[in-house]
Amino acid sequence: MKTRTSVWAAALVLLAAASWSRADHTVLVEGVSLTTCPHCAVASTEMHAICSSGAYDMSYVAYVADRNSGSSGRINELDVSFVPHYVFDGGVETWIGSSDLPGAYTDRITTCLDRAVPDLALTVRAVWEAQAFVGLTVAIANRGDADYRGRLRACVAERESRWLTTDGEPFHRAMIGPFALNQDILVPAGGTREFTGTWDGLIAGFPNVTQENLLGIAFVTASATGYANAAADTAVLSPGGEGEFLRGDGNADGKVDIADAIFTLGYLFAQG
Repeated sequence: MKTRTSVWAAALVLLAAASWSRADHTVLVEGVSLTTCPHCAVASTEMHAICSSGAYDMSYVAYVADRNSGSSGRINELDVSFVPHYVFDGGVETWIGSSDLPGAYTDRITTCLDRAVPDLALTVRAVWEAQAFVGLTVAIANRGDADYRGRLRACVAERESRWLTTDGEPFHRAMIGPFALNQDILVPAGGTREFTGTWDGLIAGFPNVTQENLLGIAFVTASATGYANAAADTAVLSPGGEGEFLRGDGNADGKVDIADAIFTLGYLFAQG
């Protein structure tokens, strides 16, 4: 009993120390860039550092507009005219250009973490089913007392992109090919819905992707506002359900950060 109490006390310390432990959702960050834009190189480096730090509960996807036509529809929806253009939670906040970084980004992420959102729980699973063929499954639980109407999108991104910035560095978490899922959804109050889709790199023209370099990313936006209310990303697993082993990666998202500690503690003590 003493050991269990000590572990729970440690959990409370971790939760208190987490800069985003108050958040009710994962913030979605969408960055639109061009390979020919020097300012995009600066923005990409800064956002990658923020995302890699693990300091914020966020999911980041880069749209490299001049290399991946599959993201053009989403870029048009975001009303992008100039790059680099970064959109937070589907338009709750935006930032154009590369000045005042990284503060301009972290301030907006914090603002989105603090906002009230519908009580949704989104999980995404990505499985490497064959060469350049990934199956995606997204589950959305609506824990609120009102039906949720929105749009679900899910894509595949390269952790380290094949496309380079003007600095000669790769973009990170760059969407590749089209969305595997892009559809209107209705999740009734208290209900759960599951959606499946496939990403075919052979058809999309990217046959040489590798499993360990891919991520599955999913997010939902509200029909009424277009704001992103839930987002998640994950490593791409092997057909048997196992990805490359990474010690400490409790939530199997391919990185080790405070989210893994909270996930594990929630599983142990909060029926998470």
